[in-house]
Amino acid sequence: MPSENYLLSTLSDVAITKTDDKTKLRTFTGIANSGLPFSYYGERAIVDMSTITLSDKVPALSLHDRNVRLGFGKLSLDGYALKIDGTLLSNDDAVKLAKDADDGFPLQMSAHISAGSREVLQEGQTVVVNGQSYSYPLTILRNCTVPEVSFTPTGVDSNTFAMILSQSFQSNPTNHKENPMTDTNPIPQKGGTIDEAVLAQFAKMQAEIEKLKKELDDSNKEKTALKANAKKASIEAKLSQNGFVKNDKGEYTHLSQASFDLLLSLDDDKVDGVIGDFAKGLPSKGEKDFLLSEQYGGVGGGMVDAVPANPLIADAKARAGA
Repeated sequence: MPSENYLLSTLSDVAITKTDDKTKLRTFTGIANSGLPFSYYGERAIVDMSTITLSDKVPALSLHDRNVRLGFGKLSLDGYALKIDGTLLSNDDAVKLAKDADDGFPLQMSAHISAGSREVLQEGQTVVVNGQSYSYPLTILRNCTVPEVSFTPTGVDSNTFAMILSQSFQSNPTNHKENPMTDTNPIPQKGGTIDEAVLAQFAKMQAEIEKLKKELDDSNKEKTALKANAKKASIEAKLSQNGFVKNDKGEYTHLSQASFDLLLSLDDDKVDGVIGDFAKGLPSKGEKDFLLSEQYGGVGGGMVDAVPANPLIADAKARAGA
């Protein structure tokens, strides 16, 4: 079954027993969750303790770090509060924690809650959870499990928690609304768990992301322009090699702009063949010389007739001259 995971902290103190026997393991007890409503990015939610699954041996970690194991304990309900009674390990981390407690350092518990399903109250609805009546807005997390609990420094707000893993989970089909906890880009809300420094850092990160997006977009546009210019230069070189020339206006004399645009749109492996087909329509070398001879004379540079002289007319001119 899909689940949603949270770290829920409470301000309840943790009691660690003292002992003079260095060979005897220390024990502890504490409230891992109060069973009261908490807030997450503006959504008010509560763990339904009547459907929670309690473990007889749950790990006790430091700050939810699975590499820092401090002990283990048994979960139970003290009224509607989640309680743990456990034993500290003998490793260095656990010994240091016990020493901190002996010196008076205040500790609290934070429970890793994995919710199996939820119910979202609609406007006007009320519900009784953990012995108290609540009204809209409220999300009830049901069928929860507790993979681990952790020791944390005091001073964390009672509603503070952090999401470990964002997954979709089964919702009540008749009381469903969008789950902000599955948002891929959640925006922190001002409240007891988010201070101004965090909000400022978030805004700075968003600005950096937008800047990088613009730089990438500009780079892609420049790359596209360079590629287009390179292709145009390559096509013009191939046209020149096949006998196409431009006039004083920079236009090809025997190639329309539409044909040139067609060449630009073709894949590189097709350009040569199409240029070859266009080149077949060019005037031959002899045709070009004939056209020139209609306008210019030979060595003297004088104008000549475009059509050979009529011999009858020439004979008449000769007689008249005689």
